[in-house]
Formats: sequence, C-alpha cells, structure tokens
Amino acid sequence: RRQRNVTLFKDCTRQKLIMISGVLAAAFLLSHEAKGAVSVPRWFGDGMVFQKNDEYGARSFINGRARPGEKVVVSFDNAGDNLTGGTFPAIADADGNWEVQFNGAGVGTGPGTVTISGEDGPSIVANNVMGGDVYFCSGQSNMVFPLKYAYNPEEEMATLKQYPNFRFFATARDTADTPQFDLSPTPAACDAEPCNKWLTVDQATAPQQGGMNNTFLANFSAMCFLTIRDIARMHTGNRPVALIQSAWGGTRVEAWMSTEAIEKASPSAGATPPPASGPNNASVLYNAMVAPWNKFSVRAAFWYQGEENADQKIPGVDQTQYYAAMYQTMIADWRDKKSMGDFAFMTVQLPPSVPSTDDPAQTMGTGRMQIRLAESEVTPHPDGLTDISGVAVALDCGGKSAWGWDHPPNKNEISRRLALQTVHAAFAVQGEIPNARVCPTPSGACNTSSLWTGPVLVEASLTSSGAVVKFADWSATGLRLKDVLSTNPDGTTNNCSARPAPLPSCCSGMPPFELMESGQWVRVSKARTSIVGPSVSLIPSSAGVVPTQVRFAWADYVDCVLVNSDDLPSAPFVLNLTATKTSISDTVPLSPRNMIQSPPMGTNTWNYYHCNIDENIVKSLADNFLSNGMAKAGYEYIN
Repeated sequence: RRQRNVTLFKDCTRQKLIMISGVLAAAFLLSHEAKGAVSVPRWFGDGMVFQKNDEYGARSFINGRARPGEKVVVSFDNAGDNLTGGTFPAIADADGNWEVQFNGAGVGTGPGTVTISGEDGPSIVANNVMGGDVYFCSGQSNMVFPLKYAYNPEEEMATLKQYPNFRFFATARDTADTPQFDLSPTPAACDAEPCNKWLTVDQATAPQQGGMNNTFLANFSAMCFLTIRDIARMHTGNRPVALIQSAWGGTRVEAWMSTEAIEKASPSAGATPPPASGPNNASVLYNAMVAPWNKFSVRAAFWYQGEENADQKIPGVDQTQYYAAMYQTMIADWRDKKSMGDFAFMTVQLPPSVPSTDDPAQTMGTGRMQIRLAESEVTPHPDGLTDISGVAVALDCGGKSAWGWDHPPNKNEISRRLALQTVHAAFAVQGEIPNARVCPTPSGACNTSSLWTGPVLVEASLTSSGAVVKFADWSATGLRLKDVLSTNPDGTTNNCSARPAPLPSCCSGMPPFELMESGQWVRVSKARTSIVGPSVSLIPSSAGVVPTQVRFAWADYVDCVLVNSDDLPSAPFVLNLTATKTSISDTVPLSPRNMIQSPPMGTNTWNYYHCNIDENIVKSLADNFLSNGMAKAGYEYIN
C-alpha cells in the first residue's frame, strides 16, 4: 500500500507539473499575444466625449500600445454630426506606444463610432462617441463631496434632464509607484459606482440599492456636476460634455504631482515634501489617477484642495510660499504632459473650516489663510506663472454639512462662482456673463447677468490720515461691506447681532481690514472704515500712527466681506504700505509672488485666421488697437 501510495503521489505530482507547465506556457503565449495586440486605456469606451478643438486650436489625441513597429489605424465614422469622419494612422514606437492627433468637429445631433485596428487581432470599437467639452475635476474631499449632501439635492439632480448630452466618468481611487499607462483593473475603491466607466444621463440617474438618493449622480462630485451644469446654463447649452471625477479625500498636493514636478518646485518651495504614507506619498495619485489621462484633452481642470496641506504644516516653512510653488508647478506640469496647450485651470479658494461662533483669534492656526493667499497667486497677473486660470472666492460660503464644518454644504454657490470664472477664462467671455443666476420667481423679474469676479485689487497707498485700498473700477461697482451668515445643517443661519461677547458683530463691529501699527496687526473698526467709489479708506487706531502694511480677511472664518453689486467677494490680500502707491506688482511680505491683477486683455487670431496669418495682419491689428482706443482701454496682447 505504501508503494502504491508513493506511485500515486508521483503520478499526481507529474500531472500537476504537466498542468502547471501547460498553464505557464499558455500564459506566456497570452502575454506574447497581448504584447502584439493593440490596447488602449480604460477611458476609451462607449459613451465617451472627446474634446472638440476647432474653436481654440488645442489638440486632441487617442493613445495606446501595440507591438513595436505595428501599424495602427483609428477610424471615425461620419454617421453622426459630432465627429469628423476619416482615418488617422500611427506606428507604434520602440516601446510599443502610439498616438494619433485628430480634430473634434462641430456640435451636431448624433453620436458616432470610433474603431481602432492593428495589423493583428480584433479591432477595438467605441460606440455612442461625441465631440464636445471635457472637464477634469480633481482634489481632495470637498471635490469628492457628493451631490446628495449639497443644498436642494433633488432639485439640482432634476436639472440634468435639460442636458441629455452629459457623460460621466468616476475615476477609481488608486495609488502607484510609477506613472501608469492605464487606470487600475483592481481599484482600491469607488466614490460613485460604477467607476472607470462612462455613463450616460439615463445610467447616471438609474436608481441603485437604496432608491433615488443612491444613484450614481447622487454620489458623484457636487462641485464637478454643479459647476459644469452652470457652465452649460450660462454659455454652452446642450453641447456634449464629459465630467471626469478624479479625487481622493484627505490628500496633499504633492501626491497629485509627478516626481519631475516636485523636483522642479522644491527649491522655490523652500522644502521637499514631508514624509507621508498611503495616498499622501509623493506622486502616487498622479501616477495612478492623472497620468493615465495625460493624452485625454480637456477644456478645463477644476481643483478643490489645500485643506490637508493647511492641516499638516511643515515646521519652519512659509506655507504660502511652499504651496504656491508646488501648486503652480503642478499646473504647468499637467499642461506640459497633455501636450495640448494651456487649457484653463480653475481653483476653489478654501472656504471656512470652523463655525462662525468661534473667536477669529482662536482660529488663526488652521492654516487656511496661507493656502488662500497661495491660491490667489494662480490668477493671471504681471510676472505671474499661471495664465488662463481663475479662482472662485468662497470666504462667505462656510457652514456645516453631514461631513462637518470643513465640508460646507453650499457647493451650489461655490460652483456657480467657479462656473463664472470658467466661462471667462476658458471661453473668453468678457464683461457680464448672461444667465449667471437663476431668477427666484417664474416671472424672471431679475437681472440674471453678472461679472465673473468680485472686486479686483489694484493698489494701496498711504494718505495723511491712514491708508487707501483701491480696486479696479470695472469690478467695484456698488462696493460695500456684507455680513456673513454661515448656514447650519438644519437650514438656520447665524445671527451676527446675537454673537456672544467679545466677538465682533460682523460688519457693524469690525470689518476684516487690518493695519500693521508699530509691529502689531490692529483690526480697523467700522467707524474708521469708509468706502467711496472703488476705494476703501482706513484710519489707524491712534493719531500719528503710520501703518506699514494692510491686509484683508486674515482669519479662517470671516464674518464680513467686501462685495460688488453682483454680491461677489474680494479675495484676501496682504500689501506693503509706503509713501507712494503700492501696486500689486510690488513685493508682498507673506509671499514671494504678486497678488491678483486685472487679467491680460487682447485678441486671439485663431478663431478667424487659423494658420493663415502673417506679420502684416498682426501689425494691422495692432494699428487698430491704437486707432480705436482699445490700447488705452487695456488691450495689449495679440495672440
């Protein structure tokens, strides 16, 4: 029996070895075939929307992998009006990578089909594909924050039926040590199910387990949906749109940066990233959740982040300088790696993370003010590093949601402001933007247009009685102080006049202007603050005191803001004061860069001339600027 058992054991072992050998051989063959077969990232699929570029000259791509030297053909049918017909050939390079560049067509009525074929193996086909606008929504938990927790979620979700050409994609949360070609097939988690897949409006609103409040849309990013919905209402209408969510709560900016970007930013930042773990390790989210999208062209990127950097400070490092260097380098790096031109990059400036009942003096250590100042620096201004950008100020949008005080529920208004900035920056709409607000009554008896920005700082100067801060005339119509009433989860608002002593009673007590007097910051009382036209005059606390600096809104929770006639607030700022005017191009003590300025103004020749332009046309345009007064009005650039 023992001998028989040994023989059986040997026979079984041989069979297992044969089976294992067969499996390994098959795996080798499959691997070999996979290397020869054409492949594409997981974002290529039914229902996707490509960025159309016929308006502003940016490029669109499809990329993939194949056998080195293999010929690949990408074919667009012309059955639908949204895509150009034709074929685009490519040859895989020595590493097996290939890409094609194509042009999205004008918006039409029907979708099309995209087919990718190699020399061997089956073709890859994507149906129901459209050309339109692509938006990439990234950051941490306030970008993840689901629509179902914003104000009036059912009413907001119901508006989607007006935009049947919206397509959704929730990128799965994942990390990687090196930049990835594709999104992970085994993601760590999804914030909105299903992830790594395009969804149509019908699919996004289909009830899941738990009913209507547990649809994909209900769990999708409130900021991403509401901002893009408002852009459609204000400007783009029923144009096809891709909404891509790629965000992870509680993450630092360094995790979203490539290793090259971090190396480039560190000298200006004054430090290298601190030790971290998990999704906060440097570059791991860029590698897994951004790099696979590098060749997917976009109209704009939306960024809502900074809380984790504010909470986890680096000892001995200027937080404004550090974050500004990291963030601006990240923007430049994302743009460079897409190779499609400088797409618009839009930022949400951090709202309050504490309740209004907290003493502002006790919340100075939250780090929000330093991050806000750094975020302001990405707006276009002289000597700035980032153009085609905008910042939505959210100083007055604090409140407590189901996720706490650090996640205000009024994503509705924050998104509206971000949409205004985007329509201006990404679509070059000047002046007032139509349909900027929804009338409260069916009769529509209200002005729905609005500027895209609040008061824009121009300069500060000393006077015989104190200091004057001046804002751009065009942005400061109706300049006034406005109380901030943060909202609680039950819908109630905090009453400024009922704040317990010694807290100031909002604007009637102490507006958020401060002067540096004899080395100390002193808040300027309402009685010593006056507004005349586009200027704010500030009188020191004592006669004979000459202030050296002025700052605005330097607290986590700000109980009073400075707004224009469109109720849009000014961003925080810090400026030196000298005997002569101190413009925003002068050095800011708490930052190595400059504060915001009126955006560069000019004309873009692409829409009309495309490539048919020469120096004579440019000269004639410049002559027209001079002869018709546009140069004096601030138009200085011809692109």
